[in-house]
Amino acid sequence: MESKVVKKFLDKPYPISALGISSSYPEPYYDYLALLHLLLIKKGMKKGFCIPVAVKYGVKICKELKLAFKKSNGTCGIVVGENNSLSKETTSEILKKGEGKWTGDIICGYDDDFIKEYFEKHCDHTLIGKLEEYPDCCVNQFVNNFWGDYESIAEVVGDRPENVDAIRERNRDSSQSEKIFERHKKILLEYADGRKKFPYAMHQACTECLSNGNNSPTGKLNSVWRKVCEEEFPELNKEILKGAKREYDDKMWWNQSYQEYMIGFAEEMKKNNY
Repeated sequence: MESKVVKKFLDKPYPISALGISSSYPEPYYDYLALLHLLLIKKGMKKGFCIPVAVKYGVKICKELKLAFKKSNGTCGIVVGENNSLSKETTSEILKKGEGKWTGDIICGYDDDFIKEYFEKHCDHTLIGKLEEYPDCCVNQFVNNFWGDYESIAEVVGDRPENVDAIRERNRDSSQSEKIFERHKKILLEYADGRKKFPYAMHQACTECLSNGNNSPTGKLNSVWRKVCEEEFPELNKEILKGAKREYDDKMWWNQSYQEYMIGFAEEMKKNNY
């Protein structure tokens, strides 16, 4: 049954990942990767997976693979990074504005008990990491990187609670300073390295996993998943490897200087009449 689902999907891929096919981004790599991880659940090699509410065909693929699933009905928020440098007041305001409902995401898993454990929880990056069994080291670095975006832009706009809207709006803007650009450059070049070293991993591998390669927590998971994909789904394996190469090439765009980046940024702004 799984082989038929894979063949049908490869013939006509559709979005099942938040990072997958969209009207502005026709790259199916992350949808192929999501399919592999759903297959791992089907085979009892992984416990769960979360498909965001905005992804149109999440229910469809769960039904085709006959996976247990349920839509989330909890709350969501942000995790404060380690060694937080922001003031107590600014931190509190960011957390307050980051609170909300967690509804409609599809929690799928190997059985109903697993689904019940998660679908009404408070969702944040730590919970998703636990649900999808990402290594703790990678989850911790992701949380720190995400929170670090707030800390970096606060250095530019000011660490004050009245600036939180600007901090949240501009937290990924690499044009704000050379320091912010270099920080984002490091993160995205590590991401590129992760696509090359661990093409079967859905998560962003941390610096330590990248340094330790196949002996790292991510490396060990990648090796297990590679073996399954190579041996049982060879055509899917080919597409995942080709997609990982495209992602690597795309993210290597960041291997440039801040001056080169700003020249390109200015040209893009001019082209769009800003």
